[in-house]
Order: sequence, then structure tokens, then C-alpha cells
Amino acid sequence: MAGPLSAPGLLRVTVPDGVPPDVVAAALWAHGPASVLEGDGWLEAGFTSVAAAERVGAILPWPSSASEVLDTSWSDAWKASAEVVEVEGVVVVPAWKTAVTIDPGTAFGSGSHPSTRLCLAALVALAPSRRVLDVGCGSGVLAVTAMRLGATAAVAIDVATEAVAATQANATRNGVTVDARHAVVDDVEGTYDVVVANIGAAVLRAMAPALASRVGEGGTLVLAGLLDDQVPDVVATYGREHVRLDGVESLDGWACVRLTRR
Repeated sequence: MAGPLSAPGLLRVTVPDGVPPDVVAAALWAHGPASVLEGDGWLEAGFTSVAAAERVGAILPWPSSASEVLDTSWSDAWKASAEVVEVEGVVVVPAWKTAVTIDPGTAFGSGSHPSTRLCLAALVALAPSRRVLDVGCGSGVLAVTAMRLGATAAVAIDVATEAVAATQANATRNGVTVDARHAVVDDVEGTYDVVVANIGAAVLRAMAPALASRVGEGGTLVLAGLLDDQVPDVVATYGREHVRLDGVESLDGWACVRLTRR
């Protein structure tokens, strides 16, 4: 028996041998479902009501069954496969993704380098509702992204004046506020929930005392710009600064280290 008209419905269609799944999917999409998911020998389409699912099932030439569902997570399941599309310089970004526009100018950091991508991935989990310090900010991609992700404040420092200018411009371009400064880490007062430094293994080792001291209790230090085989030495150096290894991520031979002050 069909459920109430207001209850969402799923229509599962069996894909017969010899029938391309794309053909069945196209037929389903023609009837306006919220989603179409493919399984092993079947396709499942989500509709706003069981009655709608039954009507479509009656029209299609393949075996099908409609059912009522209480879990409506299927309606957003297709988002996982949605991609950013670029055509002739025009970029279309799904609305639920965080879009950050960066013009690096003469500063480092467009976001494409593996080290930067690893730092961005770390910030997705760490930045919301936190105060962030970006050391060696370059174009400001990390500080700007942190603010777009919901950080309460971001301070970005660099010894290059062009980096500070690029960071300020990119913050404005993305509608966020970043405190960009021409400074070294010793010039920064106080502690932060998240400190991120994407600046190379040798510099990270030299700056260990200063960087670790800017991490507040329970805060996280994100270090990048180092190769996989440089991780043990860097971790050992920071182990002497009262921060503890929390995890290591790697991409294309580059590594990102997360340490926590506890």
C-alpha cells in the first residue's frame, strides 16, 4: 500500500541484461526525480512522494517497485558526485562547496601545490569557530580560506610586502577580513587555536620554538612544505617544544604534519 502523498518515495528499477544503465537513468531523469543512484543491476530514483514514484514506475518498460522512505538523505546523495566545471575560463561551482578566488600576483600560493592542498584539507576540519594564524602567508590562500570556512579571526604574516598586499586584496575579493601583516612570528602576540605554516622543512625546524609558542592549549599546529622523508626530523624537533604528533597526511611525495598542544 502506498504511503501518504506527502511522504517521499523511492523507485527501484531493475536494469535488464543488454540494456545500458544510462538509458534507464535518462528515462528516470526525464520525470524529474531529486536523485538517481546506480547500484549493481538496478537504479534508484528519489521522488517527492510515493504516488509520484508509482506513476513513473507504471510508465517505464522495466520491472520496478516503489516504496515509502523516512530517511531523506537520498535527496542529497548526488551532491557527492557533483564537480566544479570550467569552460573557456568560466568556472561553475556547486553552491554547497566553499569557493575561494585567489590572485597570487607575485606572491606564492595559488592553491594547486600539494602542500597547500594538504593545508587546505586540514583547515576544513580545524578552522570553523577558531582563531587562525597563517605564518608565511604568501597569497593568503590559507588565511582567506580559513575565514570562508568560518574561522572567527585570521592573522596572516609574511616577510614579503607583496605577499601582504596580495593577501589583503584576496581577502577583499572573497568578502572576508584578514589581518595581514608584514611581520615575523616573533612579532605576533598571544596564542591561536590553529597555527599553519607552509614554508619548508629547514625553516620549520629553525622556527620551532617560536611557532610552537603561538599555539594555545589544545590548539593545533599544521606544518607543511616538507617532503615525506623530512617528517621524522621535523616531528622530533617539535617534540621538544611541548607539542605532540596528531597525524601526518601525504600527497605526491609532500607531507603535512599536525601537532597538538596538550
